[in-house]
Amino acid sequence: MGTSPVGVAIIGGGASGALVAAHLLRGASSPSRIALIERDGRKGEGIAYSTGSECHLLNVPARSMSAFEDDPEHFVRWLATQGLPAAAGTLALQVRLPVRARPYAWNTGWLVNCTGTDPNLVRRGEPLLEALVARGLARPGPLGTGLATDHRGRARDLHGRPSDWLWAIGPLRQGDLLESTAIPEIRVQARHLAIDIERSLAARGTNPSGAPTETSPGPKNRPPSAQLLAS
Repeated sequence: MGTSPVGVAIIGGGASGALVAAHLLRGASSPSRIALIERDGRKGEGIAYSTGSECHLLNVPARSMSAFEDDPEHFVRWLATQGLPAAAGTLALQVRLPVRARPYAWNTGWLVNCTGTDPNLVRRGEPLLEALVARGLARPGPLGTGLATDHRGRARDLHGRPSDWLWAIGPLRQGDLLESTAIPEIRVQARHLAIDIERSLAARGTNPSGAPTETSPGPKNRPPSAQLLAS
């Protein structure tokens, strides 16, 4: 990694992190330097969209998958450039499950997932989250789900105080918002969060490039001015 200053560090390069980066770049008034950090190197997919199985279908209509609220056809147009069709109606699902060691399949229009994935992100053994909680810089959300945040997505520390440099988005806010895992919710969070980060950096005399403004010289080798956790 180079030594050039970074204005915003986004930890987690899945859908949540990629959407925030896109909104920051879309609304930037000057050249921006944003670090999108993903441990497996793949950007924009995350757990939800990295599956290679054709049986895994989106449970959201294609027109609700746009990265931008004001451009609802964005995702549909992208599909067209890839030579992929977009289903306009209700999806038909086929569920395959082993029952008494024999495979069974059902055709259905609705699927309710009640298998109960572990929502406790700290308990999953994520080193970064464990370190933030251990140092009192963050705390688990209600019922141990995700991280505790304020209405702007700022992480709350051990004493409940919102951070001025650490934000969370998407599944990491599930404890506070409950519905925080699908693109329609995440893209709204991403847009608001990008605006909030821009304002916060401006108030502190920096911009998304990581460079100081004319009124705030600051040190040359400063750490990122804002950090975002995107599960």
